[in-house]
Amino acid sequence: MPAARDAARVVALLAGYTALVVWLTWPLASMLTERLPCPQPLACTTDTPYSAWAASWVSHALLTLSPVGAANIYYPAADALFYGPAAFGVVPYALPVFAATGNAAAAIDVAFLACVALTALALHWVVWRWTDSHLAGFVAAWAVLMNRWFLWGFVAVTPHLAAIQYLPWIVYLAARPLDRWQPALLLSALIVIQSLTDPVYVAAAVFAPLGVLALARLARRAWRPSGVRLLAVLAGAMACLVPFFHAYARVRASDPGFAEHSAWAAHRKLFVLFAGVHPTDLESVWRTGSHPTTMVPAILAVVGLGAVVAIGRRVLTSGSGLGRAWCHAGYWAVVGTLVSLSPVATMGPAPYSRWHIRLPHYLLVPSGFYEVVRLPERLGVAGMIGLCLLAGVAFAELVRALDATRIGRLGTRVLATVAAAAVVAWAYGVAPPGTEAIPPRYPMLRAPVTDERTLRALRAGQGPVLELPVIASPRRTPLPRWHVNAMYRSTLHWRPLLNGYSSYWPAAFPERMHTAELLPAVSALRRLVCETGVRTIVVDRLATSANRAIWNRTMQAPPNGLRLIAATRGALVFDVTIPPPGELGAPDCTALDAPGSLKE
Repeated sequence: MPAARDAARVVALLAGYTALVVWLTWPLASMLTERLPCPQPLACTTDTPYSAWAASWVSHALLTLSPVGAANIYYPAADALFYGPAAFGVVPYALPVFAATGNAAAAIDVAFLACVALTALALHWVVWRWTDSHLAGFVAAWAVLMNRWFLWGFVAVTPHLAAIQYLPWIVYLAARPLDRWQPALLLSALIVIQSLTDPVYVAAAVFAPLGVLALARLARRAWRPSGVRLLAVLAGAMACLVPFFHAYARVRASDPGFAEHSAWAAHRKLFVLFAGVHPTDLESVWRTGSHPTTMVPAILAVVGLGAVVAIGRRVLTSGSGLGRAWCHAGYWAVVGTLVSLSPVATMGPAPYSRWHIRLPHYLLVPSGFYEVVRLPERLGVAGMIGLCLLAGVAFAELVRALDATRIGRLGTRVLATVAAAAVVAWAYGVAPPGTEAIPPRYPMLRAPVTDERTLRALRAGQGPVLELPVIASPRRTPLPRWHVNAMYRSTLHWRPLLNGYSSYWPAAFPERMHTAELLPAVSALRRLVCETGVRTIVVDRLATSANRAIWNRTMQAPPNGLRLIAATRGALVFDVTIPPPGELGAPDCTALDAPGSLKE
């Protein structure tokens, strides 16, 4: 009976948090099939459709029993999924929706909303178990919902990273001695599942605090058995994740210049670099909404006031019984924040008199770790969870202090409810310095669309597809917007795609896109046929491109090798009639030194 009562309580809490998340993000839930989250207009035009594509591709591969790594982008590159985040963490929530609707926007939107609600629920449950206070649990959940980086910033722009709902459970289980095999096995499984959300930012944010905790326990004899067991749990989790990490390592090792094959490689060089890393401004960690550990003033006030009360009660009396909760929540808040700092931190007034501090993890710089972790502040997700737990524990401390007075049990409940309501209203209405207030409507982006005639033409064909324009820059660096739109639209037909956008790209990709920009030149077309066997070319007539007028003329008289099969207001679809290599009449592919060098 108690188990059934607890299950009913969890279901009710989940329903409540789901409704709360739907309200905070309204009207996203009413437009699941046609809108995507977009709290940061510049980034969401690329990263959000990428999340939708990645979650949909993995769902499609699992449903069709296809190789998951053989994504349909960057064709003919192998293991194309592992050039960027694989979005495995949201797949359990996206797959049923994608299977039912075939709509990538609906799949990622539902997964995003579900993961946010489950994260709030997990924080509530852990704080409730620690403090026996549902109000304190709600304060912890509200802290993460009001975090600008989470629901209103980076995570909303990359919604596949919203699957962090296992972190509070990991914190809860890691706080235990692990003297039985069941919680140890459960902790190991949760570490594996949580690390699948992202192989860099989330996995490192999980393993680093747990590793430090295990080593700290080894230093004290009484805690040593627990430390050994925690190390065993981490080793088991790492063993399970080896195939996952090996797939990324294999792709990285296949190209000696892999680190430079990124849209962000040149961007990083604009920073003032110290040993290859961008220094962290320590003041920004708590001051702006661009860092996971930046909390709204109300939450910081609760944590600060609760800490003062806890210290005072510890000095004057025997304490409130929340010492372990304070220790574990505080540990994750501190260590999670520290790992989010780059190896070089700056502080002090004025640009020319700032102090530069080398932190202990500066020792990791020679290993190349920070070539992979491009933005260390994203590792602060563990610190964010720790601070939210601290907010709940601190509120429970305040309530227990009220309970120790003579106002009675009913008076304590009334005052605690009023205080929680005040914190909720304050957190909702007052944003962190340097950030904007919560908008009345959740910002959204219209998902890329394909008209029915174009989609029918694509579904009727076979073989690789190229979508134009690709808008290569003068430096031959592919710009992502049109590529990611092509990726999103490919979820409707799943044909191989020459286009691609991810954290990195294959070595041959920029040159191939430069060749694509030369179309409809016959020499460029033959080169692409020789390299990729491209069968269909789609031209976006609404996109600004230097070749738009040429393609409109090509519609009237297609050159040799192209046949117009569909023309709509938004797109032109051409079949490539040049046979691919290996077929009768295929072009001579022996002269591929440069674009235009192919024999006519």
